[in-house]
Amino acid sequence: MEDARDAVSVERAMAGAVPLSGLPLDPRRHIAAPLLKRAEALIDADYYGPKAYVLNPDDSTVTPVRVATNTAGNPIQVGPFPVAIAITPDGRTAYVVNQLSGTVTPIRTATNTTSAPISLGRYPRYGANPVAIAITPDGRTAYVVNYYGGTVTPIATATERPGTPIRVGKFPLAIAITPDGRTAYLVNSGSGTVTPIRISADTAGKPIKVGYFRWPSRSRASPRLAQRVAARHRPHRRSDSHGPHLACSS
Repeated sequence: MEDARDAVSVERAMAGAVPLSGLPLDPRRHIAAPLLKRAEALIDADYYGPKAYVLNPDDSTVTPVRVATNTAGNPIQVGPFPVAIAITPDGRTAYVVNQLSGTVTPIRTATNTTSAPISLGRYPRYGANPVAIAITPDGRTAYVVNYYGGTVTPIATATERPGTPIRVGKFPLAIAITPDGRTAYLVNSGSGTVTPIRISADTAGKPIKVGYFRWPSRSRASPRLAQRVAARHRPHRRSDSHGPHLACSS
């Protein structure tokens, strides 16, 4: 019961209701409460795991947090500018997406140690620019969204080797997988579409037209408003990553 109560207190803190007691919070860095209050999608696994993992993009680390005591452990060094994280259903491995190096760093949750980073391949001009990740319910495959690459890279968790990138729409920035593990859906911010991927074959289906943000015209919006909107709706900027910044292990 004590662990459950502690987990609930962490859950309330993640919702912004109360601060995480015992954590060395620094408002100048992307750690704990300051990040949690402004991020859109923070939790990848359930709240009741023994550890939470918080991304610190500015210093390229991940901070483990012991849920039972609400205390932070030693930061774990990963790749340049981590922006998203996902944990396998068995809770054994966390996969951290490093935006600037185009890599994914595996973390063994039992020891908080890292394995060799997984390269997402070479892309012209800006590189892959990965921004999001999701893992299938059976834990066999992690799918990494490459914003500039316009692709999704499947990674076999058993071997931690990347497969052939799957072409999707323009500027993909988010992914979700159905509970039955059959289909992944990719949001393409540059083409206003959602691309379904059949997981059994790693093939993309016909894009589904939805909608996308339209910039206000000069005749209908002031320059100051346009600047505010532009700063808010450019997901390829380092400060506007869309992946979850925190995940909890089981």
